[in-house]
Amino acid sequence: MTAPSFRASFLAALLALGCGGGLPVAPACGDGACGSEETVTWEMTGASRNVDLDVLFIVDDTSAIAGSEDSLAAAYPQIAQLFERFLGGLPSLHLGIAAASVGSAPSCDVAAGGPPRARASVCAVTGGGPNQFLTTNSCGYDPSFTGSLADALSCLGDLGTTGCAPAQPLTVAREILTASSVAGSGWTGFLRPNAYLLLIFVAAQDDASGPSDDLTDVTAFASYVRGLKGDPTYQILVSAIAPSASCASGSTTAAPRLSAFVSAFGWNGIVGCTVGDLVSDLGSLLFGNGGETGAPRCLTGIRDTDPATPGLQADCVVEDRVTRTDGFWSEGLLESCAVSTPPCWTFTPGTGGSAGACPGRLLFTVERGSDFCPQDSNISTVVTCLGCVDPADPACQLPP
Repeated sequence: MTAPSFRASFLAALLALGCGGGLPVAPACGDGACGSEETVTWEMTGASRNVDLDVLFIVDDTSAIAGSEDSLAAAYPQIAQLFERFLGGLPSLHLGIAAASVGSAPSCDVAAGGPPRARASVCAVTGGGPNQFLTTNSCGYDPSFTGSLADALSCLGDLGTTGCAPAQPLTVAREILTASSVAGSGWTGFLRPNAYLLLIFVAAQDDASGPSDDLTDVTAFASYVRGLKGDPTYQILVSAIAPSASCASGSTTAAPRLSAFVSAFGWNGIVGCTVGDLVSDLGSLLFGNGGETGAPRCLTGIRDTDPATPGLQADCVVEDRVTRTDGFWSEGLLESCAVSTPPCWTFTPGTGGSAGACPGRLLFTVERGSDFCPQDSNISTVVTCLGCVDPADPACQLPP
């Protein structure tokens, strides 16, 4: 006699308890009574709430970055894919890319000043008028650019390598953040009070805004940035690509100023070594903990019930409830995308690169269809899957 499936056992338990769609329910194998099998349960809540995200790239455009142009160009489309992973597609987005150089070539007169160099006008970013950053509304509606986000980022990021050395990314970042409240600055309204702020520095050298042996101004700038948000612990994310003695290349060139700035944000800051680290670092910041920005879950230990079939054959119960502010709500059990159309659930192996949200793990997502927008909705999704008591069990290894 064939043993009942995990799904059938779980549903039978629901009926026996008279729970219908109620949760939580004790996992069928939670006490280890199922031998090598156990249940793995998690809940995704609040993921549907609109995500407002302000993103500022400051990119080294001096001769120091020469040789990394191809890898940087390849990273922009992958970064666009990361933003498109949000529930409902692109979040409400303000995104700008500016050069890290100060002064204008060929004279490179730093004292002459001038606005940070950006390429919004060249790249046909028009929705913001004279502003130097692109915008989208929630779910990617009303983009201020034509074509794909990948194309827009690639164009904005094509800053070249002839900027005035040395690069001063912290100076440029502060000027732009300050200019958000200045009418006609080109960055007016870039910062929104309730939005997440993601600062990204791409540099082949340390910041030259001040001496490396005196980080007082770096500390002051970090304090200024934290003061921009009511809850800086969760609303600010910082990433820097900079040379470091800890890099695999064995570089002995340190970047104490950029490193100190990123470190000021604790676990919300990551310093990488090469442009190749950029996508995976951003994936970790945005999605690694599964939570604050409404991101998918990164997992291990999900049992493959049919290893002979390509891919992961997971046995899961996914209970979903969508509640809108107008009072309408719906709930039900979702099927795997292998057997159903959206809304449905799926696991995808994370391999870095464009799947950089979950390198070496499994990315769990609920596909809701291209016409779904989470505006004014809350979603609670409880997932219970068959897993392994022993994490080294071959049945719970990532599929090839």
